[in-house]
Amino acid sequence: MAKTTLYLGPTIRRHTPERRLAFDIFPSNETDTCFTVVVYDSKERNAKMKNACVIVPAAQEHLWLYSTAEGNQELAMKASCSRLLLIWLKYTKDVSNLLNMNPLDSYNDERVMEYIKRNLAETLDNFSLERSSGITIMKVGESARIRGWICEIPSKYAGKVIVRDVYHEETSEYESKKRNGDTQIYARQMIFASNPQVIQSEVLYSEHGSKKEFRFRDLTNEYHTAITLAMGFVTSERRVLILGGGKSGRTGVLTNVLLEEVENKFAVVELDEAVLKVAREYFGYTVEETIDLEEIDSVELESVEACVEPVEPENVEARVDDKHNSNVTSGELKVIHYTGDALQFIRKSKRRYAAIILDINNSNEQNDMKSGDRESESGLRSGVLMSPSPEFLNPEVLDKMKELLEENRGILVLNTLTRSREARKAVLSKLSEKFKFIAKVKTPNESSKFEEVKKENVGAEARGEEKDQRGRIVGEQVNNSEEVKLGTCKAGIL
Repeated sequence: MAKTTLYLGPTIRRHTPERRLAFDIFPSNETDTCFTVVVYDSKERNAKMKNACVIVPAAQEHLWLYSTAEGNQELAMKASCSRLLLIWLKYTKDVSNLLNMNPLDSYNDERVMEYIKRNLAETLDNFSLERSSGITIMKVGESARIRGWICEIPSKYAGKVIVRDVYHEETSEYESKKRNGDTQIYARQMIFASNPQVIQSEVLYSEHGSKKEFRFRDLTNEYHTAITLAMGFVTSERRVLILGGGKSGRTGVLTNVLLEEVENKFAVVELDEAVLKVAREYFGYTVEETIDLEEIDSVELESVEACVEPVEPENVEARVDDKHNSNVTSGELKVIHYTGDALQFIRKSKRRYAAIILDINNSNEQNDMKSGDRESESGLRSGVLMSPSPEFLNPEVLDKMKELLEENRGILVLNTLTRSREARKAVLSKLSEKFKFIAKVKTPNESSKFEEVKKENVGAEARGEEKDQRGRIVGEQVNNSEEVKLGTCKAGIL
């Protein structure tokens, strides 16, 4: 059982509205398998059920529904329970633990209940409300079964970069292919040990003998489509800057998607060298040239950036200094990859870009907004806003990104990942202070919004318009969030 409960005593069994606690627990007589249990008390004390335990689908524990108090409250209402327990296989630091299959995901309902009763029943019962009997075990939809754990790479920023493979959810398209004898589709995912609730990157692949074919055109996220469509506003061969990686740029997935679809030149900035190593070795990412931002100043950076100038090579004289061991010649490369801090890059850079794609997740509590506005502070904290990082919503940083955009036609594209209306409102408020035109699209199956803002020379005040018109929405597509369906496991009462 969880050792922490030994120190909580009877208080753990008392209903405390909106309290959320997390524990690591170990099955009976085992030390190499570890689960996470979240205990959340609903605002509704006298719900239909006292206790419900939801088995979180594999590879989905990072979703807002399971990782935040807001999401837990919504799930508790769906389950009609006063106390909600969430349980999933924990990501551990020990690779030997990572190689274990998830026993809650590998069996049918009867076997899941048998495993829980044999190994976890006593612990779960200790988390139930006082004067209550029984816990209803529930599942959410279908799980993405883990195929295997691929590697752990040490990282000074993320602790460890972990790569795993899961069996991809089979849409009707893939069901049809499988019936016709086509190969199984898998998804390769990257996660950080420092922030295991967020899938940093994902790409589909199939196997042909010992060779893996990464399917960059089979997009796993609707926001990839939205970002690609945004490139329709960018003239071919113009420069595009991708800051960070967020859900998929870090391993080159977003870059590869754009390379497949558009004729532009890209500068990609990634902080963590361990991530670049993972991208090259496990995600099929080919880097033409890598520049370390720590080794160059603003003047040298300008020379490097000339390598992606949208002009004929003979018209550009700038070349990279030999000390960087670079064989880059001006205008020849389609992609340059910078290792270093994205904030440092935009402060050093003097080049103009047709588009800046901001794809950096909010993964560090220290990056939360320091604001006197309590609404903004709570709305942009990392537990609610998964993307973008609030650092890039600071006024001075937005001003610098705006300065780097081409006059009158440059666009800033960012992925807003949240299911919180408060967080979305806070992000739009920050953007509307700096940009005249804002378009937003809510993706149908994820709690993610694609935001596009356009730079304009003349501010609203200069034309005598009201200031509150600067954040005018020029296009919006909003779809209802996917319905959450809970089902009780067969014989699912402890």
